[in-house]
Amino acid sequence: MSVSIVIPCYNQGRFLGEAIASAAAQRGLVSEIVVVDDGSTDETPAVATRDGSVRYLRQERRGLSEARNSGWRASSGDYVVFLDADDRLLPGAVEAGLEAFGRWPHAAFAFGHYELIDEHGAVLPTWRELRIADDRSFTTGDFELVLPDGRRAGRSPQPRRASDHYTAMLRRNYISMHAAVVYRRAVLEETGGFDPGLSALEDYDLYLHITRMNPVACHDQVVAQYRRHPAAMSCDTLNMLRMALFVLREQRPYLAEHPGATEAYEEGLTFWKRHYGKQLMLSVPSHLAAGRLRQAGSACLWPLALAVGGEPRAPVTLGGA
Repeated sequence: MSVSIVIPCYNQGRFLGEAIASAAAQRGLVSEIVVVDDGSTDETPAVATRDGSVRYLRQERRGLSEARNSGWRASSGDYVVFLDADDRLLPGAVEAGLEAFGRWPHAAFAFGHYELIDEHGAVLPTWRELRIADDRSFTTGDFELVLPDGRRAGRSPQPRRASDHYTAMLRRNYISMHAAVVYRRAVLEETGGFDPGLSALEDYDLYLHITRMNPVACHDQVVAQYRRHPAAMSCDTLNMLRMALFVLREQRPYLAEHPGATEAYEEGLTFWKRHYGKQLMLSVPSHLAAGRLRQAGSACLWPLALAVGGEPRAPVTLGGA
């Protein structure tokens, strides 16, 4: 049994060393660490080659999906973990995933929980779902706010919804952080990996593809740390919204094959519009303060258009940068 950890990196050299160290600390369970440099212009090459045990691959800038695909195809592990260069694995992360495969041997991937950290690596309060799942079913639960010291500071009650994993994934991406997942290599070969045509949400697209056809496993260990910082891809809210809606709509041909999927699909559209629409509206004051009138206009008009059932056909131009 061998495990490969693939770390795609584009100009995240200042965090890359932490990511590599967290991968190397997985108690001897990792057979190789592959860093894929997607055309970085910062210190990424120097950091990646500092440790001779890391396999370093460099390619011209082709995007996150292509970098991940290059990494897993160049690797040899029976299992694969994808760790973004600005994030970290926690001790025991790989072990928890492998133990889940032991309980559910037919699962295509196994996933756990994550916690948020800030730019400097300090743990942040994180909402965590009290879910119940096996390899065939997923039941949603309340969310607890977990403080950095482990204390629970509040709860957000949610209705319990039981369904198969695919139907639950249509409603929302309940995994959220990619490093919380351990994949069987066989399922990456079967699906072809990540869609290179997507500029974001390529992980959500793959989760939908896999759960539509395969059982998956869930465990309750916190296995990864998701870093919040201004340069993170998830900060491009408008692109995240566009990609979420596109990825979800690509599932329309398959809805009739799964009981409850059509209803879940409609709920998913509503969820993504509200989720990112709220973030867009909250971003307007900062755009205006910085003189970014074009971005402020888009951030206003997209949520309004979605509320009445439409979408702006092109970026809104109001002048300014």
